[in-house]
Formats: sequence, C-alpha cells, structure tokens
Amino acid sequence: MITFDVYSLNITHFDWCRGIHSLNQSFEYEFTTNPSITSISMYGVSVTLNTTRIALKISNLTETHFDARYTLFIYNEYGNSSCSVKLLEGRVPAKPVKFKVNALIGGFQVSWMPGNSGYFRQHFIITYRSLVDKNWTKFEHLSNEGRQTVQGLFENMKYIIYMYARNDIGKSDNTDYETIQTLESYTISTRQSYSVTLSAYIAACFCCVVILLLASAFYIRLREFAFKGQKKTQMENSKQKEYCQQRHFSIYEEVILNPAQNGKRFIINTIAIDDDLNTSG
Repeated sequence: MITFDVYSLNITHFDWCRGIHSLNQSFEYEFTTNPSITSISMYGVSVTLNTTRIALKISNLTETHFDARYTLFIYNEYGNSSCSVKLLEGRVPAKPVKFKVNALIGGFQVSWMPGNSGYFRQHFIITYRSLVDKNWTKFEHLSNEGRQTVQGLFENMKYIIYMYARNDIGKSDNTDYETIQTLESYTISTRQSYSVTLSAYIAACFCCVVILLLASAFYIRLREFAFKGQKKTQMENSKQKEYCQQRHFSIYEEVILNPAQNGKRFIINTIAIDDDLNTSG
C-alpha cells in the first residue's frame, strides 16, 4: 500500500499514475481516502494540520509492480499538485559482515557491519550457547549500531556465537560460528602482577650487571695501579744497586734497639768499604 497525507482545501478529484499510465479503480488497484491529522514543524514550532490520507492498495503483487514510480495528482479549484514514490521490491536482509567476537569477564562483545536491509527496517539476533549446553539463547539488537555487549555469563566458560538479521519479510543467512572463552575476574590482575614482577626482576638483573661491571672495572684499575707501583719500586732498586756497583761500595746497616724510642728500629751508621783494601769492620 502507498499512502500520502495531503493538506489541501476542497479537493475536487485526484488521479493515480504508474509511470505515464493512468490507473483505474479495479480489483488490482484500490483507492481510498480518509481524514487524518499530521504534525509538522514550521519555523521551529510544532503545528497540527487537518489532512486527507489518500492511499493506493495493490493486490496480487508481481515483479512488474516493482521498480516503478507511482504518482498521485491532486486537484482543487485553485490548481493541482503531485507527489510520487518508487515502489521497491522488499526482500530478506543481507547477512551481517565483518562479524567479530571479543571475550570479556563473564561475557563477550560482538561487532559487525549491517548489510542491505531489504527495504524494510531490520534488527539483529545474536545467538549463543555454552559448549556444555544444548539450548541456544537469543539476544535481539534493534538499532543499526553494529556493536553489542552480552554480560552475566559464566566466567572461564567457552561459548559458541553466531548472528543473523531479520525484517518483516524474513531472516538473512547466519554468520560463521565463533567460539570464545570468557575471562575470569582474577585473570587481568594476575597478568598485571606478573608484568610488575617481571619488570622488577629485569630491573634487578640490570642493576646487578651494572654493579658487576663497575666492580670489575674498579678491580682492574686497582691491579693496574699496584702493578705500576711494584714496577716503579723494582726500577728504583735496580738503579740503586747499579749505582753502588759502579762506585764499588758495599752497604752495611748497623741497627740497634733504642728503648727511648718505643722499640723502633733506626739505621745508626752506613759504612762504605773499599773492596780494594780488602778490609771489613
């Protein structure tokens, strides 16, 4: 049925046309007129108008009735006006695409992209059940927003989910089945705790490596410093020995213990002996 609400005074007559061909009242085409009330907005103000609803009812619809433009011509004593509409063939809606399911704590979230509505308003049916249950549960989504959250399910439970679209004519094909496992309440906190523990462990290991490297560097520097000091002492002793050998001196140290100096040892005398004299003292 095609209907128009017409606002006009003293309608004298009207005609229905399909394309350029005029339609006659018959069993196939039935014309009706009834008083109606229509609300419109004028300059931001809601106004109620007394109108006339003129309808065209088509019986025994076939493919030839569709994809055609139907026009209503209205006449009164001041002139005429017209309005038209294209009659489209209604069909079942297309299957939703990009169907995806994400697991939540005790539930899941479904996202999809709606397909062609079949020229009727469509709604979406999300169907699911757990693996241990044979009965399916249906959740009806009425808007065209391609997202829906389902909560209140068992935690840590596997579910099978699919969906389809429906309009006044029928339903679409089903989407593919998706299997998910709902999350547990402690899963997220456990993962966060594990991440913190792992981060602390890595930081501790890094600090240990840095300390070990610093200690190794300090030890190597200390060894180098000690080696240089020892080498310097050996060189000084070697030079002194060489000097004495060149002067033909032998050095003797006479040491006594001085009680007045708290038992400290002192070199009292160093006597040079000429090897050529072959004397000793």
